[in-house]
Amino acid sequence: MRTRLCGRSSLTAGLSDFGLVEAQSIDDLESLASFAKTVGVRHVVYSPVKIVQPRRSKMAPEMSRLLDVYRALTWPDKPVWRGGSWRLPGPVAEKLVTSPFLEICQRQQVPAKFCMRNLVETP
Repeated sequence: MRTRLCGRSSLTAGLSDFGLVEAQSIDDLESLASFAKTVGVRHVVYSPVKIVQPRRSKMAPEMSRLLDVYRALTWPDKPVWRGGSWRLPGPVAEKLVTSPFLEICQRQQVPAKFCMRNLVETP
């Protein structure tokens, strides 16, 4: 993920600038969707990552750095705090995470469903 740090400068930054590695590249997701089509899955399930604040311990360093990424992406606003976790605001998640993934699924002709929506199907 390389994106402009909203509002801070014209600097383009990626996860590596925060000491993090890309978990799944766009190419990885494209390959995964292609594989899903090949094996005939009914749908794939997606959900943007949320950063959970542990109740009785400190947050892992990687999650703290991911929270720094969320802060940079949402600046001058802040990540959304809800249900004991931080999340990207809807419009930010849509632009940077959800839309690119759904475009991949559409190209590969693989239905995608959000994790909180009617995932049970009967043939």
